[in-house]
Amino acid sequence: MNLIALIIGLLIERLVTHLLHLREPRWMDAYFDWGLARTSGMRVWLEFLSVVGLILIPVLPVLLVAIAFRDALYGAPYLLFAILLLILSLGPRDLQEEVKSFCDARRKGDEGETSRSAKELTESDFPRDPGEREFVVEEAILFQAVNRVFAVVFWFMILGPIGVWGFGVSDLFILGPVGAWMFRVADLFRRRRSFEVARLRENPDQPVYTGAAICWIHGLLIWIPARLLAIGYAIAGSFDGAVSAWRDFAKANRGKMRYYVKTKELLAVVGQGALEEVRGDLDDEDPQVCSARAAIRLVQRALFVWVFAIAVFTLLGWAV
Repeated sequence: MNLIALIIGLLIERLVTHLLHLREPRWMDAYFDWGLARTSGMRVWLEFLSVVGLILIPVLPVLLVAIAFRDALYGAPYLLFAILLLILSLGPRDLQEEVKSFCDARRKGDEGETSRSAKELTESDFPRDPGEREFVVEEAILFQAVNRVFAVVFWFMILGPIGVWGFGVSDLFILGPVGAWMFRVADLFRRRRSFEVARLRENPDQPVYTGAAICWIHGLLIWIPARLLAIGYAIAGSFDGAVSAWRDFAKANRGKMRYYVKTKELLAVVGQGALEEVRGDLDDEDPQVCSARAAIRLVQRALFVWVFAIAVFTLLGWAV
């Protein structure tokens, strides 16, 4: 049933993406700010446990609704609920629309809109040096894909079978929406922390939230889906270029950076290696537009690879 919900949810998300403003729940910002203020300065283990609790509190209602719907009307309410939660969990903003906004602004020469769009993608200020700008958005797209789409899909699909192990056959797949929403809450928390840290650093009179625990937790949640996405990039683009880039990156950076930073850099490096095959199909004069379009095209291809693989594994599971 989760496969059906996944396919329908992705189709609806594509068709009505302009109407999905609820996917950016700014009403949770106050909750995240409160959590950052309370956990800042705690001991590492206590901060870690507190952040886990802050993530799970908004997830609990989703779990209760999923349990309530598990046997109702042959699973029809659950299917609708799963589709709704999946759509709300994707994002919080549509990655393709943001890339389109960035490319349109570049073509029009609108520097203000270009910087705003780039900041949303990179979660940092857009470099002023043209030499630094060319690939910064491309790298951000290749990484944001796991935050916006692929990790949500991963946790939506991977937690379903736990229903069999933990509750019994009648509870099959009920944890799919819980997994998707859990990741979205964690990523919104991380995203809020990133913008708050950047904002507070500009004001020396205010304390800066470290928020290290949420980075560690988010890094754990994307560790597996990010590497599966890197494989998807290799299959969807230049396989030799991606594998070579992955191998060189592993040799050069072994033990040199925190694991969640390494994950971000890995996706950028492998994605850029895979883009060797995609860039040749584009003819934009602006190199930043060309690189951004190539990156989002690779992401789209990788999503097709993922959905196809999930469908095959699911059908094989049903057959067995």
